[in-house]
Amino acid sequence: MKTMVLAVFVCMLTIINFVSANPVYFDDGQTHSINNNTYQNDTIWLDENTTNDPGTHLELLSGGKASIILPFNKSTVTINGGSLDGFNVSIDTHGDNIITINSGSLIGDVSAHNNSRIYMNGGSIINSPKGSISDIYAYDNSICVIRGGTIDGILGTADNGIIYLYGSNFQIDGQTLNHGDSLRSYATIPSGYDYFTGRITGTLQNGSALDNDFYIGALTSDDIVVVPEPATICLFAFAGLMLRRKK
Repeated sequence: MKTMVLAVFVCMLTIINFVSANPVYFDDGQTHSINNNTYQNDTIWLDENTTNDPGTHLELLSGGKASIILPFNKSTVTINGGSLDGFNVSIDTHGDNIITINSGSLIGDVSAHNNSRIYMNGGSIINSPKGSISDIYAYDNSICVIRGGTIDGILGTADNGIIYLYGSNFQIDGQTLNHGDSLRSYATIPSGYDYFTGRITGTLQNGSALDNDFYIGALTSDDIVVVPEPATICLFAFAGLMLRRKK
């Protein structure tokens, strides 16, 4: 099925990266900051075979470069600038991890696995100049919360993953979405496939434009949900209060 083909394709590209990049291991439960090009050709493994409490934390800062970042075992990553700019570089979680993207540029897929979280507030996920597409995925009961930034590729979910989109003016094929709507209700399932698909447009909470294809697995409880901005929630609450007073 198409969903599985996409996942396999992503894994194959990641394997290519493992072969071409040097491994660097951080597994001490400490915070490590990258603000230069020392690790620009490296795959960085966080707590691969170690469970720390709290987990190891990696910060990518302005001027920092790396190839691939792989958090394991409740380790965390914050992107506050810098870039991942090798061949189809990626951030790929492997269990109860948290990734926060505030700024910076990432060429390659960003994906959450095994009850992990991605919070995207800014930054850019950019297609590779060599032709590979850069997507954001929520797999295996993971959640992606997108409030800002730009994504060149698709938004995808599989195996009970969920993506929440915060913003306004969301539409699919010219049809306006109501806040809290599930994209499954507006998407289509191509004949012979096991996923919902469509294209969503809108404005994210930080003002960034959203205009992306999406895929939602149809065999499990995957979903992509649009969420109102805080101001909109307040307006709804105020309207409800006034209605009760009139009654």
